[in-house]
Amino acid sequence: MISLIASRLSFWVSLAGIVTTLFLLIRTSTSQGIPEPLEEPPPKPKTAKVAGSGIVESLGDNTRVSGNVPGVVSEVLVSVGGKVSKGDPLFDLDPRVAESELAIAKSGLEVAKAQYDSLKKVLDRLTRVKDSRAVSTSDLESRRSEVAVAAARVKSAEAEVRRAETAITLLTVLSPSDGSVLQVNVNAGEFNAPGAVPPPVLLGSRDELQVRVDIDEELTASLPDTPAAVGYIRGIGEAGIDLEFIRIEPLIVPKRNLSGLPAERVDTRVLQIIFKPKNPEDNSRLFIGQQLDVFVVPADAS
Repeated sequence: MISLIASRLSFWVSLAGIVTTLFLLIRTSTSQGIPEPLEEPPPKPKTAKVAGSGIVESLGDNTRVSGNVPGVVSEVLVSVGGKVSKGDPLFDLDPRVAESELAIAKSGLEVAKAQYDSLKKVLDRLTRVKDSRAVSTSDLESRRSEVAVAAARVKSAEAEVRRAETAITLLTVLSPSDGSVLQVNVNAGEFNAPGAVPPPVLLGSRDELQVRVDIDEELTASLPDTPAAVGYIRGIGEAGIDLEFIRIEPLIVPKRNLSGLPAERVDTRVLQIIFKPKNPEDNSRLFIGQQLDVFVVPADAS
């Protein structure tokens, strides 16, 4: 009797599991429909035949600043958002090794000068001897050669001192241009490597901006002879920003994902066109590194 009840119970439990599974499959397979977009896409101008992705940069491109020599950062002298002028210090590297090399170079110069002075005094004394039988001509020539070699060693030691002094000046990294500090990617105690990615300091202008637009190489034949463009901030499709043509980069390059890392690439090759906001007041609406949807139009139709 118990076995009969257990077998019937297992049957109904199995049947309930099958029904539940079929119900869930039917429910999940039902189309939910396409959700409405949160924002309307930007309107395409009637005269636009070419479109691309743009990224906002400082006019003339951003400046990636790193030290000329490797070393440990001893002090960072700027902060994000601060303005700098050409020649202002950005950060310092640890000077202890360079100062030791300068001390060694100065000691070498003192030794070279002492040797030169000693040999020069001997030569002067011998050249004042009037009796030609006391000093041979070959001995005088030998002494003159020694003095010339000593003088060359002095010049070499002076060059070493100048090199060591120059190395110390390079430990203070200076701003190559006027602008604003966009990023500071290094702290005191960290190692500076020339050409590091991301750079220790990124400079640019917040007052004057440009937009670098990637155009697929297959669309380059459709570009107007005198291009202009309209850019739309992503998520804000109502008000476009009129863009003025600056130049076309003549080299077609592999497209980079717009993340700021040059190592990130895709298979698409693009032609890059540089524009700038036609109305300077639009610069206040943009941020460096921001992405735009850009439509290229003939200049007379912008």
